[in-house]
Amino acid sequence: RFFNHFSPKIPANRGFGEIVWDRQALTVTTSRREVLGSPCLRLDLVAGDKTFVVDNQKQSISIGRQDCNDIIIQRFWISRTHAYIEYRGGVFMIVDRSSNGTFIYPDHGEPLSIHMAEHTLSGSGVIFFGQEKGEAQSHDAVFYAVREITTPP
Repeated sequence: RFFNHFSPKIPANRGFGEIVWDRQALTVTTSRREVLGSPCLRLDLVAGDKTFVVDNQKQSISIGRQDCNDIIIQRFWISRTHAYIEYRGGVFMIVDRSSNGTFIYPDHGEPLSIHMAEHTLSGSGVIFFGQEKGEAQSHDAVFYAVREITTPP
C-alpha cells in the first residue's frame, strides 16, 4: 500500500510504501520507484573533452568562471557562478544566477533564454552561457542529453 500524506518533515514529492511479506513483526520501507520499477533519469553534460553526470547520486552541478565550479568556462562574460543544473523531483532544472543570462537550444524545440530564472531541461540540446549561439565560441558550449536508465545508479 502507498501512503500519500506525511508530516511536514518529509518532502511531498516523495512516494513511500509498505510491503508486508508475512505476519512477522517486520516492516520494509522503500521508494515507489523501487516497487514499481519505474525508470531513473540521468543528465549527461559534455563541456569540452569532459563529461559530467547529474542524477540521484550527484543532484547538482555548478557552471561559471570561478575555480570552485564543477564546469569552468573562463570567459569574461560568464559570471563567477553563472548557473546550476539540478535534479529535483524527477526533473532536471537549469537555474540562471548570472548578469548576462543563459541560452538554451533544444534539438527539438524553440530556443529560449533565461535570466535570473529557471527552466526544465528535457531531451537533448546545447547551452551557451552569457552569449547567444552566434556570438559565443562553440568550445564554450555545454551539450546536454537526458537519458533514461533502467536500474538506479
